[in-house]
Order: sequence, then C-alpha cells, then structure tokens
Amino acid sequence: GDVRHGQDHDVAFRGSRGGIGHRPALRCEQIAAGRGETSIFVLLLIYGAYFSLRSAVEQEEKRAALSSVYSIIAAVTAPFFIFIMPRIMTGLHPGAKGDPNGAGPVVEFKMAPPMRVIFFASLIGFTLLFIWMFNLRVRTAQLEQAHHAKG
Repeated sequence: GDVRHGQDHDVAFRGSRGGIGHRPALRCEQIAAGRGETSIFVLLLIYGAYFSLRSAVEQEEKRAALSSVYSIIAAVTAPFFIFIMPRIMTGLHPGAKGDPNGAGPVVEFKMAPPMRVIFFASLIGFTLLFIWMFNLRVRTAQLEQAHHAKG
C-alpha cells in the first residue's frame, strides 16, 4: 500500500487485511514525525561512539589525538542533522517542508504568534538563568582565590 498525504491507508506485508503481517494504518504525518527523532538518534550514536573511542584507547596522547579528530568530524555532522534535515524533509518541525506557517525549507522561517511568545519567553528565561549561574561561578572563583591567598 502507498501512503498519501492526509489519507489513512493500510500498510501490510502482503496486502492481507487483518491477517498475518497486518499493521495499523499510518498517516504521512506520523511517518514524517519520526525523521526528527531519527536525526537525534543518529547524533546520539555519533557521540556514543566518541565515548567508546575514548575508553578504547589506553595511551593518553593517542587517545587525545584520535578523539579530537573524531570530534571535529562529529561537529561537522551536527548542524546538518539539527538545522538542515528537519527543514528539507516534510514533517512536524516548524519551518519544515510543507509547514503551513512557514515559507518552506531553509528559505524563510516564520513562527506562529503563540510559538513566538513561548520562544522569546524561553530565550529570556534561559539567558537570565545563564547570567545567574555565571555570576555564581565568578563569585565562587573569587572566594576560592581569597581562601588560597590567606592559607
């Protein structure tokens, strides 16, 4: 069976309805929604391999050299999976190809007004959280320096 946008169709191994190998109907949106999860899963595999590489090599210099080269290669793939893939493929991501609120993939990104409010509120909240945590770290470092200077 084929899957068309917005229509329910049975997906079965041999076309048998309700028989062996029958799967429930899938919508195009459900299939496309899994692509973002797949991208994140691939990124987790890449970073899991990084930690495996680090633990597999015993010599410190060789471990540092191999892991630095691997992390550069992994860093090149991350923007592709995070920013480009969700906008090229159809799906539920804002700005994805076929998004009714966006202009399409990569070209122009529009947010719906409620999403924009949440986005900017989160941006402001996390920026303030960062400033507070950074301030705590600076004050802790100053106290540690003062403590080491005395003792």
